[in-house]
Amino acid sequence: METNKKTRLEAVRRYQTVESATDICRSLGKSRQWLYKWLQRKAELEQDPGLKRAHNRTPPEIEKAVAEARKKLQKTKYAQIRVNAINRDLHLQGIALLPASTINRILVREGLIQKKASHVSKGKAYHKLEASFANNIHQADIVGPRFIKGDGRFYCLKIMDIATHRVKLNPSRRKDDESMAEGLIQTWKKLELPDFLHMYIFLRENCHSSGPILSSSFCAS
Repeated sequence: METNKKTRLEAVRRYQTVESATDICRSLGKSRQWLYKWLQRKAELEQDPGLKRAHNRTPPEIEKAVAEARKKLQKTKYAQIRVNAINRDLHLQGIALLPASTINRILVREGLIQKKASHVSKGKAYHKLEASFANNIHQADIVGPRFIKGDGRFYCLKIMDIATHRVKLNPSRRKDDESMAEGLIQTWKKLELPDFLHMYIFLRENCHSSGPILSSSFCAS
């Protein structure tokens, strides 16, 4: 009976390594119907602790190193804590890189992966802008910084006509007043001058603690 169970599990694992069903069935003297039946009952086979492949189990000392690396990174301010960061820490210890699936499996087993709390709405609706016609209201927002490999940092002043949804993007290396003013001028040359300009101002960018987001509207004509 034990041999039969091992044969079934072997067939399932061979199929998972992309070996063809024909080759598996021919080598084991089984039918395709038999193979597909046990593919559907794979979970049942793997629940038997006596059939688990102990030789594939990550050594305890490696599992301990993974868990300790994760805990250390979690205590380090601004540190990355995911698979790449853990593998980097293991490499510095002289430990060979591990597959992402192995690291995640260890972290789950050690209780070091926690689900993020689902977002709960505070019930406060954002103000919705309504424009009656083109160039009635333009909405402006500063996006960035963003980074392009080999090129560097940049910002983008994004301006949208609320009525027509036409958008003008104005990339810039800096986020100073001169760059933003130039972006507005270039936009209005293309979209024409609006009656009103609505801007979002992020105070937290210029202070150490989290600040409010202000919404400001003024006549642009």
